[in-house]
Amino acid sequence: MNSMSKLTGLLRNRTVFTHYKQWNPRGLRTFATETGKIELEKHEIKKGFGLIVVNKEFCVSSGFKNRVGADADIKNTAEFCKIAKIETLSDHNLKASKMEKLFNTISETDFSSYDAFICFISSHGNFEGICGTDGKAIPRDKILKPFKNCTSLEGKPKLFFFQSCGGDKKDTVVRHDKVEADHANHIVHPFEADILVASSSVKGYTSYRYEKSGSVFITELTKVFKKYAHNMNLTDMLTIVNNEVSGKNIQVANDESDHHQVPSFSSTLRKAVCFDVPEPKH
Repeated sequence: MNSMSKLTGLLRNRTVFTHYKQWNPRGLRTFATETGKIELEKHEIKKGFGLIVVNKEFCVSSGFKNRVGADADIKNTAEFCKIAKIETLSDHNLKASKMEKLFNTISETDFSSYDAFICFISSHGNFEGICGTDGKAIPRDKILKPFKNCTSLEGKPKLFFFQSCGGDKKDTVVRHDKVEADHANHIVHPFEADILVASSSVKGYTSYRYEKSGSVFITELTKVFKKYAHNMNLTDMLTIVNNEVSGKNIQVANDESDHHQVPSFSSTLRKAVCFDVPEPKH
C-alpha cells in the first residue's frame, strides 16, 4: 500500500480523531463531529477591551497632509465596539513617542476580566512603520510586543487592525470618487499564538481614504462586522472584507488612473474567534 492510500485510509477511519484527542496533552483546539468533520473550537468575545488610535492632524514638518475623513474611522470603529460589548479607550493625534508610551502603558492593564484585546490604528506611515503626527514612525513589532508579553492576555485573542499603506505601488482598475492615500508598512509574520494582524493593504501597496466616509478598509471592515458578526467567525468575515475592498473602484484626486486595494491578514489564532452580538435588524 502506498503512502497516499494509507493517508486515505486514515482519513476514512474516524477513530484517528479519538487517538489524536488522547495524544494531545495541551487540550485539543479542534473536535470531530458525529460525521467525522473537524471543526474549530470557538473563543467567544463577550467582553473585550478596545483601543482606538486615529491620527488626523499632522505637523507641517512631518511631511504629511492632514487625513481628511479620519473622523469617520473613529465613528465606525466606536459604533461596532459598542454593539460588540467592547469597552473602548480612544486617544488621537499622537506623536510617535506618545503612541509608543500609550501602547506600553495599556499593555500593563490587568485584562483578567476581558475575553480579548482589540486595537484599531488609523494613521499615515512609511516603510519603517506607523507614523505619529510628527512624522516619526513606530515599527509594528514595537506595537505588538508589549501585548504578546502581557500575562493577563495569555491564551486570549489579541486583534490588531491597521489602516495604512504597505508602500507606494498602486493597482489600477475602474473609476471611483475622490480619495487620498495613507502610507505604511505591513507585518507578514505574527510573533506568537492567538494574534491576528489585519492590514488595509498588502506589503508594497497603497491604501485609500474617502474624504467624507473615511478609509475604504475601516468602512468595509465595520460594515461586514455589523452584518455578519452574529453568526460568523472573525477570519471568515475578514475574507469577505478582502473581497469587498478589492471590488471597489477607486479614483485618486488629481490622477486620471483608476486604482484598486486588497487588504490582508495574518493569524496565529488557535480557535475561531466570534463576537457576542445580536442579529442586525433589517
